[in-house]
Amino acid sequence: MTALFSEHEYGLTLLVETFAGKRTYYSYVKPEAPVQDLVEAVRSAHPGHELVVETELDPGWRLIRGYSSDYGL
Repeated sequence: MTALFSEHEYGLTLLVETFAGKRTYYSYVKPEAPVQDLVEAVRSAHPGHELVVETELDPGWRLIRGYSSDYGL
């Protein structure tokens, strides 16, 4: 999952959180990235795993900047 976008030069996964038995990947991708196609390929390759995808525009990288500030990174 961490290389899903970078191996195609569509973006980067910048943060991986694991909490309460769930893993969340935070990635920033180019607008033209075929996110749904790439995610569907992962779903097909791993049918026994639930994969939920949420997208949100964040051109100022607000999420990762806030996270970095909160944790002194």
